Parts: sequence; C-alpha cells; structure tokens
Amino acid sequence: MPWGAKGGPWSPGAAWGPGNNLANNWTPAPRAPTPSPVRSPTPGSSPIASAPLEICEDGWIFHADEYSMQEIEAYHVLGAAAGSLTEIQKVLTPEANIFLINTNYPPMMYGPFKALDTPSLNVVPGLFNSRLGAQVRVAPRRKPLMEVKLGWKIPPSKKTGEEVAQLLQLLRKGVPAEARIQVAWDRAVCLEPPAKRVKVTPGGGRSDDPASRYDLNSVVVNFANVGAAYSIKVLNRDKAKGDRLYDWEGVRRCLKHVTEELRLKATGVIHENYIAPDNGTLAYIIPEDIRAMCETIEETPRVTGKRHKSADDEMTIKCAYRRNCRWLDNDNYRDWLKLLANVKIRNWLGDCQELLQMRYFFDSCIGSFDVLEGNVPKRLLAPMTVEEREKAKALEESLAVLDPSLEDVIDEPLGSPGVDDVPDFTVEEEEEVIEDLGVAPLEMEFIEEASP
Repeated sequence: MPWGAKGGPWSPGAAWGPGNNLANNWTPAPRAPTPSPVRSPTPGSSPIASAPLEICEDGWIFHADEYSMQEIEAYHVLGAAAGSLTEIQKVLTPEANIFLINTNYPPMMYGPFKALDTPSLNVVPGLFNSRLGAQVRVAPRRKPLMEVKLGWKIPPSKKTGEEVAQLLQLLRKGVPAEARIQVAWDRAVCLEPPAKRVKVTPGGGRSDDPASRYDLNSVVVNFANVGAAYSIKVLNRDKAKGDRLYDWEGVRRCLKHVTEELRLKATGVIHENYIAPDNGTLAYIIPEDIRAMCETIEETPRVTGKRHKSADDEMTIKCAYRRNCRWLDNDNYRDWLKLLANVKIRNWLGDCQELLQMRYFFDSCIGSFDVLEGNVPKRLLAPMTVEEREKAKALEESLAVLDPSLEDVIDEPLGSPGVDDVPDFTVEEEEEVIEDLGVAPLEMEFIEEASP
C-alpha cells in the first residue's frame, strides 16, 4: 500500500521538503473525538508538538553504526537483535513506518522506510558481522529520503502510532538526504555476500569493488605543505623577505601528533634530495627521527616544466588512492578535481575528499600541532560509478529546486549538505518532543555539544 493510503491519497505534484508541512497534503481519516491539551508554541519556535498528527500504524526504529551504514546502503536491509524478531514481525506490516538512526555523533535519523517483505532471520547471511539476525528488506516510502539531526539517541524499539506521527514531524523539520545516499537507495541491491568486516582494504591497496573499505588507520602526509605552514605560522617567516618557507620541526610535531596521539600509520611525501632547515640548522638529508616515525617516505622525482610544478601534490593524492586511506594537507585541490588526468583517481578524489582529507593547524603562540576533525561522522562510503555521479548531480539540482537553501552546495564535489546545514532543535523543542514521544529520561541518552 503506498504511503499515505491510511489517511488519504498523496498529491503527485506535492513536494516534501523543509518548510512544507506534510499534514497540509493529507486528507485525514475520521477518528474518534479524543480531545487532548494543545500546547501553545513559544514565539519563534517550530510547531512540532502542537501541529495536528496523522493517524499512523505502529512503527520501528533501527540503529546503525558507521560500518553498518555502508552495508545497509548496499543491501537495503535493516537489522536488530535476533531475539526481537517475533515482535518486529508483528509490527512491520506493509503500512508501518520504519526509521533508521545513524548513531555516530551527531546522530542522524533517516526515513521513513517501508518493509518489502516479512522480517526473518539472516535475510543476508553474514550481514552486520552476524550480530543482528532479525533482518528486513526495506525501501524509502517516499522520495526524496529525508534526514534530520538529533540531539539525542532514541532507543531502537517499537513505536506507537502517536510516536510514529511525532517522528514524521521530526523528519519534516529536516532536509533531503545528500545525493550520495539518494543514489545508494536507488541502485540495485548488492548480490555479493558481505565480506568479513575489516577496516583495512585487503592487501593494503585500493580496490574498485564497491564493498571495499577505506583504511582510516593510515595517512599520507604532504611534508612540504606542513613544513611551510609551520615556518609561516610559528616562525613568522616571509617569502617576500627571502625566507625559506620550510622547517623540519613542523613535520616532526605533525608526525608526533598523528602517530602518538591519533595512532595512525604515516607515509610521508617530499621532493627527493630535499635540503631544508631543521630548527635553524641546514639539513641535507631527511632527519632520522622523522624517518623512524613513518612507515615509508616517498620521494617525488625532481621533474621540470609547468606541468609538474605541483608533482608532490599529485603524488600525495595517488599514494592515498593506492592505499585507499586518508591524506593530510591543507590544499583544497580544486585544480586536481578538474584536471587530474586519471579519470578513475579524479572521481575517487571527488567522492572521498570530504571523508579522507585531514586538515590541520599550528597554534602560532605555542607552536602546537592539531588536526581539524569537524563535526561530520566518518562514514565508510562506497564509491559511486560515473553514471551514479551524474545521477547524483541531477538529484542535487532537483533538491535545490525544492529547497533554495541547498543551491550553494551544488558546485561542491558531491554537492551534499553538511551536518551544519541540518536545522538544530532548541532546548524547548527537544523537551517537547521527548515528552510527546513518551521516552523516560533514563531511556534517553543525551549527547553533549562537544564531540566525544
């Protein structure tokens, strides 16, 4: 039964996006007069709790971590503990609304989904590392799929019809999910058996298999970029005065942070036979302590000509591509996103830059090094094909028509709105929603504003 059949037909031309109240597009079914107190919304607040609710079937909330999200997008299957199968089978009728919460910080809720068949044990054997045996195939109930950032984690469990209606209102306060996710739910279901969960791509290299995993435990460091930033920010060197914009001490502080605090395996990239100052003393070779902190140091050949003036940047990208891992560099790589000759690597760079590129800074006062990690969860994303990238671009443009606030992100590599673009809830709105969902404070895990 199409979504909305319980309350009335959906208008085909109606767009569902931020600012469009779904209740205005429904013809509610008659319900018994059960008066309930109506809370007057505070000035400037969103009418989440006071807006009229649809009549909904009971539903279910599923949880997923960053690893499970990739499997869900590949197989279109949600999972829960095997012991909950009987209850899930009772709840998930064709009309039931299903919601998915990515539990990484900040938690994001997606939906609504619908069940495509009866929930059963191990629909895809080995999925979710065989931890979540109660599984069900699902699909978005309506396109575009919506997402909303939460300030809390709602426990995975059955939700009553009234709670489902509240969750639908939460989603209406959100935005369409990014184009990559829309494409993932539109692509054919993966038929290959799930690989055993590993964080590193087998063999340490990159594979074009969509099920391959990124290596988030390794990083390729562009020494030239880091050493120059240290000399400018901390040592106050100026190229206009003839100063050398590099010092090995900046690379040393970077590697200590990356390898000792972040516990990452580092690979360095620097021009071969590089002569540069090290704390004021000219060093004719790479310092031994820096070499000892790296798995390897790849030296860029000394090639001439305008085509190769940024050969170390190109080598940094390609070393990260072959390892399918992170890279550390403050360069935005705008030219490489357009002009990199290898199409496969160029597409990988566009797909993965936001996830894999690490940014950093030096404190100009005390000289300390740290990375800028942002507030977007590190999802393990499957790369898109060229056709899917084109489809994602078309989706972004159509979503921008529905929501003009998304127009400024269309020209980004993936064009997806970041977490900061998703509206936040006020404290009053959160309290109202918690009260209306009937979740006891002890059942609700509040998350501080600072990332753990």
